[in-house]
Parts: sequence; C-alpha cells; structure tokens
Amino acid sequence: MFYVNNKLILNNNIAEAAARLKPLGGLADLRVGLRMRDLAGYVATVLALRERGAGVFPIHPDMPDSRTKDMLARAACDIFLDDHGITRLPGIGRGGELVQMSSGTTGTPKVITRSWAEVATEIDAYVSDFAEPDAMTPVIAAPTTHSYGLIPGLMVGLRRARTSGRMPVVLDNTNPRFILKILRETDRPLLYASPALLHLLAQLTPEPIHAAMTSGTILPEAWFRTIRSRTRHLFQQYGCSELGCISINRDLQSPTDIGHPLSHLAVRLGATVDMPSEIIVTSGGRTVHTGDLARRDRSGRILFVSRSDDMINVAGFNTYPIEIETVLGDCSGVDDAVVFAIADSFAGTRVGVLFAGRAQPDEVLDFALKNLAPFQRPAAIRKVEALPREANGKISRRRVREDFAAGLYDAPQAMVSS
Repeated sequence: MFYVNNKLILNNNIAEAAARLKPLGGLADLRVGLRMRDLAGYVATVLALRERGAGVFPIHPDMPDSRTKDMLARAACDIFLDDHGITRLPGIGRGGELVQMSSGTTGTPKVITRSWAEVATEIDAYVSDFAEPDAMTPVIAAPTTHSYGLIPGLMVGLRRARTSGRMPVVLDNTNPRFILKILRETDRPLLYASPALLHLLAQLTPEPIHAAMTSGTILPEAWFRTIRSRTRHLFQQYGCSELGCISINRDLQSPTDIGHPLSHLAVRLGATVDMPSEIIVTSGGRTVHTGDLARRDRSGRILFVSRSDDMINVAGFNTYPIEIETVLGDCSGVDDAVVFAIADSFAGTRVGVLFAGRAQPDEVLDFALKNLAPFQRPAAIRKVEALPREANGKISRRRVREDFAAGLYDAPQAMVSS
C-alpha cells in the first residue's frame, strides 16, 4: 500500500492494474513504455508490470507526443500505455528491465537498462546500509518516472513499510505550500526532492523540515546553507543511471561530501587522499566509469570534486569549478554562481564565472583576487538575473561554455579581468 497525496492506494488497486494488462498476454518478453498523468494508476501499473517481469520505460506525463514517440522508438518499446489505452509498437521483445533515458546534461541522452534483479540488489543494500529512515515516513516529491523518486523513494519506502508500517506518500502536486502542508501532517517525514525544490521549501517553511534527501547535483554553497539551517536531518545520495544509488551521506555537513558507498558495490579511487581521480564502480560483473572526479578522505568518505570534462586546465594547473564556486559563495551579494572554461590564447583555457545576485562584477573580481590562487582567478565575469539551471537544479557547464563563446552573455555590465 502507498499514498498518493492524501489518498490510500490499496494492494487491490495494483491487482486491478494487473487485470488491465491481461489483454497483452505474457509480459516477460515485452518492453512497455508508460506515460500516465493519473499518478495512482501509473504507480500501480509500474508495480504490476515489475511483478510480471515486463520491461518498463517510465516517461514523464508532461513529455510532448512528438518527443515521446522518439523516446519509445529509441528504447525499442513493444507497447505504449497511457491514460487512453494500449498501443502496440514494432519493438524487439525484451522484458525484465527498468529502462531509463539519461538526462543529457553531459551529452546526448542515451538509453540505460537495468534488470529488476539489479534493482532488487540496490534496494536490499540501501535498506540495510541506511537505517536512519527506518522510523521515518518517505514523502516523495521527486518524479517517480526518474530512478531517484522510483527506487530510493517509492520502492525502498515500500520495502521499509513491511516492518515499519509507514506507507510512502507520493505527491503529484508540487505546489510548495501543499508540500509543506503534507510534511506538517506526516509523522517524522523524510522528503525526497530535487535540490531546487528543497531550496525553495527551506525559504518558505515556518518550522524546520524533519528530514530531507538531496540528489542529482551538488548543492550550491548558498543553497546548502539555507537548506541545512532549516532541516533537522539532511541526507545526500550520489549515483548514476547505470547503477542507481552509489553512496549515501547520512549527515550532510558539506555539499561535496557524498558519503560512503553502498555495500554491494566496489568503488575505486586513486591511491592518494589528496589527488582527485575518477570514480569507478563495479557491481557484479559490470564496471562503470562515472566520469566524476573525487577524493576519498581518511574515514573512507567520498568527496566530490568535479566532472572530468568540467575540469579546467589553466597553464598546466588542474582547476576544479566547485572549489571556486565554494569560495565565491562567501562573497557578499553572490546568490548563485557557476564556473566554466573559456578559451585563452596564452593559457589554453581560463576560468569564467557566471553569477546572480546584487554584487557587481568588479566586486566579485576583487573578492576573487584576494581569495583564490592565481590559476583559479577568473578571466571573465558575467552577471545575470538567474543562472540557467534545470528544474532539478542541475546546470550544464558545457552549455554555459558554448553560450558564452557564442556571445550570449555579452552585456554592458560584463567585466573581463586582466
């Protein structure tokens, strides 16, 4: 059982969803694309499809028809289910998997598949390794069409409910005041939400949030301080599309601390504590090169440093954007900032800064000159009303870099340092 908003969804609702699937016959060899606006019906159908061994490709209900059609074709789905009925497609007959599309933040979106057995292993490790939420009620304000809301939020919540009796609450209303109302009415809620939504809620809530999980992107320093000050128990999880959740921080005190790996995974980093290296993860016989650079501290915690393709090589010095952004977060009048690479005829690449806030570019430059190493200092600073963050708080440095090179951020208030 689970809740959608305030409505209890019983096990017989899942049985009813399974009955609606009977016309499809055996599902074990079928890949089903699923786009439904009825959240209760969607969740019940996903659970029913998983129980019957089907391949499931969740698609966000706001996805336009043209984009949905393209995604179904790229994922080679055999069936498309929506609120209107069933459509058969020329798929390839492949069941037993959760199918997802990568975000495309770091490149072209790609189709990612994980067997339900792999998902079950992740759930087992998540529950056994992360016991703090055992006495909490999961409230899922993240889309369940994404693995973050679907697996750690909903499916882990259903697993814990077997012993705790605390049924997960899935929300289809993202109005901040509605979410805060649900949190007030829920006993010891654990909120699964995007960084952007957590930041907004932290600014609006009249009382501290009991517990919250953040995932998807490293919190900007200013966001982290706001959320941390308004949340009793703040957790962070790190993962990738290919493997799901990789690590969990059980008491977030620094936004770059992504915690300890889950026990079913083998995580490799470089041999030295101080030198960042790529996070390489093995699960079963599958090894994934994440493209993320990190350090491991002496207690075994993983400290995120940068995407490998976001690192800026300034005249031979490896320069990591998050380290600069953390420093700029202490500059008065800087509410949000992103650091990216710009071309330079002498150094090859230099640091560029895009920021929002009441400060002026010359004030930010003066602060940078006093607080950053010479190779970290920005060669160009641009002030904008708001950074081009996605709905979940992510930002593509590659796109910012390309837009900067195209002159999109050239403006009278822009300032270039010498």
